[in-house]
Amino acid sequence: MLPVQEKTPNLGSREVKEHLLFLECEGKDIYFNISHSMCGGRGLQPWIMTTVWQYVADKYGIEPYAPSIRKPGEPLLEGETDEPSLDMLPAEKPIYRYRSKHPKILLADYMNGLLTLLPATAITVC
Repeated sequence: MLPVQEKTPNLGSREVKEHLLFLECEGKDIYFNISHSMCGGRGLQPWIMTTVWQYVADKYGIEPYAPSIRKPGEPLLEGETDEPSLDMLPAEKPIYRYRSKHPKILLADYMNGLLTLLPATAITVC
């Protein structure tokens, strides 16, 4: 956990001890700085929600009522750690197929997004 700085450190940098995940805190705000490569298509929202639940429980000495959040020690959901596959995708046809005369522009945008770290998401804790 780091205090919020004027410039958010880069994930994987020495400033964050080469971690691909770190938290920042300022007042009631917690910022989760997470490399998208860590979720492998599975998403990190369940972990974030459990982390916030645990933070509130520890900080205020209460057990927040949140039935939709899995608590520490509870088992994983069935299929939660399955490797993503094409079978997981819906069988629906796309509503629109992009037809570009200059597809290299999209590739450049994709690569730029892939190599650029997205800003952290703020979660406010009461």
